[in-house]
Amino acid sequence: MREPLVRRAVGLVGVVVVTATAFVAAQEKPNFSGIWTGARATRELGPAQHWAQGQPVTITQDADSITFAYVSNGRSHSAVRLSYRLDGTPTTNTSPQGPLPPQARRSQITSTAKWEGTDLVLITVYETPNPATGVVDREEVRERLTFETPARFRLETSQARYAATSLAHFTRQADGRP
Repeated sequence: MREPLVRRAVGLVGVVVVTATAFVAAQEKPNFSGIWTGARATRELGPAQHWAQGQPVTITQDADSITFAYVSNGRSHSAVRLSYRLDGTPTTNTSPQGPLPPQARRSQITSTAKWEGTDLVLITVYETPNPATGVVDREEVRERLTFETPARFRLETSQARYAATSLAHFTRQADGRP
């Protein structure tokens, strides 16, 4: 009598494990497409918070890529467009510094995007040559986008040179539905 109960229990556990695995694998990745407005970050982290200063950010996303478009808060107030491949392949973006003289510092920006569950993690490496020394300064920025509600996501940003993590929230504009 006890052996059939054990078999049923083992069988039931197997069904639960298979079902849970299928559910996790079937979770859809969120779509960040829309027009978003960011609240001021809790801590400024250099180039990482350039798009979190109350300006509208337009995000377009398809199965293969995500693109962020906004107007820079820097001196140039230039249009910025940053694109990432969602398969983890490195992407090269252009420095949003606007027109610069040839001797000025210009960063090489290499970015990757990857999913961690339903969070999107952007890793951007800025390599900026110092014209006086020839040394290339390297800075890595990690940004994690997490939906809190369908109309709000959280952006957590960290850089190696800062001990704290910056936190900003973005709200979807009423006309910004995907």
